[in-house]
Amino acid sequence: YVQMFRVENDSNRAESLEKIACQIKDLAMTKKIIAIGLSQVNKEGDTKHCLSFEEKADQVILLKTKDDSSPIVKILEVSVEYNRFGNTGTVAMILKKSNCDVCELDYKDTKTKKEIYNPGEN
Repeated sequence: YVQMFRVENDSNRAESLEKIACQIKDLAMTKKIIAIGLSQVNKEGDTKHCLSFEEKADQVILLKTKDDSSPIVKILEVSVEYNRFGNTGTVAMILKKSNCDVCELDYKDTKTKKEIYNPGEN
């Protein structure tokens, strides 16, 4: 979680996070591992103090919940905003609240909004 990183003499937060972003990117490339940095975003989709993480990232993926009216599921919008090696785009997913299971939402296979929010009910 990017906002939780701390550096000694953290007088300039943006510079400190840039150093951390470089270290994480170097570690991931050296060890050939995937590093995932999580960050909160504002309503416009901008990350607070994390521009350096966006610049170093191979992919920037935003997760947004669309509707919270169901006690069973949430609609989750997964948006690949930046992808250094491939396509970008958005897909709708269903997040089951009981077990955090996620699956793709295919509106063509769903007859009514009621089926999305209350699966299995007649």
